[in-house]
Order: sequence, then C-alpha cells, then structure tokens
Amino acid sequence: MKQPIALLFALLSFSLLAQEVNVGKWNIEGNYQVCSFIKHTAKINNVPKGLTHSFELAASRKTFGEKPWHKALNFPETGFSFTYYHFGDNKIFGDAFALTHFVKFYLFRTKVVNSYARIGVGLGFLTRHYDYISNPNNNIVGSTVNLTFSFRLGFEWKLSKQVLLNTAFTFAHFSNGSAKLPNYGINLAMGTVGLKVYPKLGTYNYNCTKVRPKKHDEVIVRYGLGLYQKNGLNGPTYFAHVASIAYARYTSTANKVFAGVALEYFPGLSDFLYVNDLTSKKDAKKSAFVTSLFWGDEVLVGRIGYFIGLGVYVPGSKIMTKPIYFKTGCNYYLAEFGKRKGFKCFVGMNVKSHTSVAQYWEVATGMCF
Repeated sequence: MKQPIALLFALLSFSLLAQEVNVGKWNIEGNYQVCSFIKHTAKINNVPKGLTHSFELAASRKTFGEKPWHKALNFPETGFSFTYYHFGDNKIFGDAFALTHFVKFYLFRTKVVNSYARIGVGLGFLTRHYDYISNPNNNIVGSTVNLTFSFRLGFEWKLSKQVLLNTAFTFAHFSNGSAKLPNYGINLAMGTVGLKVYPKLGTYNYNCTKVRPKKHDEVIVRYGLGLYQKNGLNGPTYFAHVASIAYARYTSTANKVFAGVALEYFPGLSDFLYVNDLTSKKDAKKSAFVTSLFWGDEVLVGRIGYFIGLGVYVPGSKIMTKPIYFKTGCNYYLAEFGKRKGFKCFVGMNVKSHTSVAQYWEVATGMCF
C-alpha cells in the first residue's frame, strides 16, 4: 500500500516541477512604430515638426527554467533587436539605427493575451547631429555614436499558436553621456504594432523547481573611468576616475540589492584651479575629490546584470551643484573562480546623470567576492 501512495506523490511532485507544453522556442518579430519627440527641456531649440516613423526587426528565445534565473524572473524572453528611425525634418535630424539587447518580462499570461514589459540597452547611430556650421539647428545630440535605452509595455494577442499580434507603448532614449556636447538627448514616445511569429513548434518542459541563491552576501569592488565634455560646445574633454566599494544582498537567484560608498576624482578641475592660480596644487587636488553614498538594485539575466542606483553626495562636496545623482547601466560577469567559486570579475558601462542631464559616460571593471 505504501508503494502506490509514494508513487502517486512522486508523480504529483513531478507534474508540479515540470509542465510539458507544445509551443515555439524561437520567434521573429516585426513592428511598425509612429513616434513623437518629447521636448523635455526648454534648451532644445528645435524638434521635428513631422512624425517619426520606425521599423523594428527582433529575434528572441523563450526560457523554460534551464537556468535558475528563468524561474526567478517568471520565464522571460531574451533577444536582440535592430530598429530604424526616419525622423521628421530629415535634413536636420537625419535617420537613426539602434542595435539593442532586450529582456521581456511577462506580467501575466492567459489563453487570449500576454501582458509584458520589455527593457532594452544598446548602441545607437545617428546620421545627422549638431554641427556649428552645417547643422546648427539640431542641438539635441552632438555625436554619431550614442547609448540607447528603451522601455516597452505591451500586449501579445494570440491569433494562433504560432502567430501573435503585438500592440504596445514604447519609450526610447538616445544619449552620448555628455562625451560630446550638446547632449540633451532624444526622447521618443511611440505607438507600436506588429506581428510575432514562431516558425516551429515543439514540446518543452517548464522546470518550475524553486532554487534558492547559493550565496546571499557579496562585496563589490569597482573602478570606473568616465568621459565628459565641459565649458561649451567646443570645450575640452575630461576624464573622471571613480572608485567604489559596496555590500550586496541576493534576494533571489536573479536579483540583488546593494549599497556602498564612492570616491570620484576630476583631474580636469584640479588642473583648472591650479593653472589659474585659484588655489595651491595640494588644495586643487583635494577640491577635485567627491565622496558619495549610494544604493540600488540589479536584475541578473544570466551573466548580464541591469542595474539602477541612486547616490547622495556627502556634505562638503562643493563642486556638485545637485545633491543627488542617478546611475543606470549594465555589467557582464565573467566565470567564477577561486575557493568555492567565490570570486568573479566583471566589466560594465553606465551613465551618471543629475535629474535628466547626463554628467558622464563610464566604463568600469571590478570584482565580486
């Protein structure tokens, strides 16, 4: 009698941990978007009068619980997209191209419709930007290469198992992080419609096993090099050195919260104060250091981590006119090493900004242990 009961419990447990479905794994998506520029500051002297039209081609993959973070993030989709933008007033603003890596998080799923939020980060390329002589009317961005960020909130309507109708609202942003002025950035609000197609169906098992994080606590040591332009549209370009140490706590296999202290050094400011005899060399260097406290959250999608942080300057940082700042970006984590796989290195990039104005674009490296 005990054996049949044990077998029944085993079958029930397996059905809860692995659900077999007949679905597509890979998909291709094509979208058309009508866009409108958001004039987020009065300093922008011109925006396109006509509508911007955009076409997107994307490819993504379903997750079925093969990795611990799949379950923690409700089985998201990950993929890449290529987007073409044809701006209004094309002679002034030209065209734009964006190549992004995105993650699609599902909010709910029904037999009729799926609701999702999609976040994408990548590189953008503009064919026209500010030029004092040839294009003075475009003071939004000052360089060809930009960082791009997009957020989409949408619905997938199930026309069949292999074809879904996509309707969504999308926000997209282009910025060079003040590496080249002007850099007010392009903000676009877009209505999105398109089709998502699964070329091939297959039978897959959703692994619903709950996995707890193997580690809970982490120390993060990080060094970053920022690049920014200052003192006018044709002003010099400076570096910013950023060192930080933080404590992180894993809330799941796919998320960690962190807090720490950062020290920034601006050698351009030190040189300016000393060369213009405004202070001694020692005091000039001391004035170029800025200390801040920060905290934030990072979502881990495999080896890629997307983070957002908020910082507060320590009193006495005279060179910062705003009391708080924001950082958003991503890290790529290399393979773990050392005793019990307790160490891992990473490389990353991010933008630091005060409210809606970027201070600098930063590349970074560091170690977690």
